[in-house]
Amino acid sequence: MRRVLPILAMVLLATAAFAQGPMGGGRGPGPGPMAGPGPHGPGLGAHEFREHLVAPQLLLRNQLALGLTDDQIETIKKLVGESHSKTIDLRTDLQRVTERLGAIVAASKVDEPAALAASEEAMALESQIKKAHLALLIRVKNLLTAEQFEKAKALR
Repeated sequence: MRRVLPILAMVLLATAAFAQGPMGGGRGPGPGPMAGPGPHGPGLGAHEFREHLVAPQLLLRNQLALGLTDDQIETIKKLVGESHSKTIDLRTDLQRVTERLGAIVAASKVDEPAALAASEEAMALESQIKKAHLALLIRVKNLLTAEQFEKAKALR
């Protein structure tokens, strides 16, 4: 039981974080599995990610200031829509798995194999969501000119 509770807490916290929307709701990516030095070794911190990627919402709120073309705007909107479609399904699945895991650990005797299997399933879904968000940010960045990217960083 002591091993399962930290896993459940982690899954629930991750679920709450993803419920806020893609990568912090437009403030750029937040900490995640690739963030900061930690128990898994050094990695990119959140500040380093923000330095290299920009949220599509920031770009769409500042279209004129950035000099985005109509084609860039349409492509960004299309990419955001595709990402949202993909992640909404994943988030729904994650919520279902998290609820199932909660029910498993709430029992007076926890079925450890079932709890661990559900936690693995939840973590796999979280990984897919994070990968989809990162892919969106990369694709959006690749649409920008160097000048547009620098202007976007300054607007942040």
